[in-house]
Amino acid sequence: MRKLGVVLTIGLLVATAGVGTQVQHANAADATQAKVVIVVGATQGTTDQYRSMADAAAGVASQYTSNVVKVYSPNATWEAVQAAARVPAS
Repeated sequence: MRKLGVVLTIGLLVATAGVGTQVQHANAADATQAKVVIVVGATQGTTDQYRSMADAAAGVASQYTSNVVKVYSPNATWEAVQAAARVPAS
């Protein structure tokens, strides 16, 4: 169940990273410009396990874009996550 939570969190972050930006039709060039933000917060005794799973997800994401940002506990503050998820205006 915890794995599902991590996967859903990663998916939601990826899906919402572009909220508030203009929606454009995707093409191959756009795919390489995609931004993926992976966040791991503190989870008591399982934080290291979640970091490992997030590293694996980052590895997969890096096959599709070079713009992969990882924000892990203890640095996963709200401000740090917002900054990492910010998409520059085009």
